[in-house]
Amino acid sequence: MAGTIMISLADAEEFSGNGSIAYVTFNVIGAADSTSPLQIVALAANRAEDYEVLTIPTNDGVFRVIFISTEESGSLTVRMSNTTGANGSTVEVPINLEGTTEIGSRDIVLNYDADVLSAVDVNAGALGKNALIEANTAREGEVIIALADSSGINGDGAVASVALEVIGDAGTTSYLTLDEVLVHNLDLGEIIPTTVNGTFEVI
Repeated sequence: MAGTIMISLADAEEFSGNGSIAYVTFNVIGAADSTSPLQIVALAANRAEDYEVLTIPTNDGVFRVIFISTEESGSLTVRMSNTTGANGSTVEVPINLEGTTEIGSRDIVLNYDADVLSAVDVNAGALGKNALIEANTAREGEVIIALADSSGINGDGAVASVALEVIGDAGTTSYLTLDEVLVHNLDLGEIIPTTVNGTFEVI
């Protein structure tokens, strides 16, 4: 059954250049390998200055449903270490993987107490030395890390480390909480790991 979406946009200062003008969000209900045409059946455009009708070429597309498996993994563990450090120091805190087999990507959100610590940087660990890593430490109390390795990650060890500046007084502590952890193997199958949180104590 065909579905139709109507979109109307207006800008008194004209649209110009290249790029997206709108996004359409779909709820995917079809079976794996099924497809749907994405066709622009009608397009009307006018110049803002004088309302002259414009002729704009269009290109249709196709949406294909893919299969992504989800599997429980009792062997894969993502673990934060219990760590200590003095006020004014910068400490590298590792994010460790245990029981890793052919892991292709990981997305990790780490939370900490911004009154005690301040995230400075994220560096690759021994397991992540060949991975592409992107990290965002701009938001206080949160570190977002995305890693991808097309050759697969195997074994045990640190996949990344977070450089934390210690700003709390001696005796204060911070949680090191793995708030979100998404792991996929090389076949794009989702692996659900065990997560172990840690703590940081200022000495």
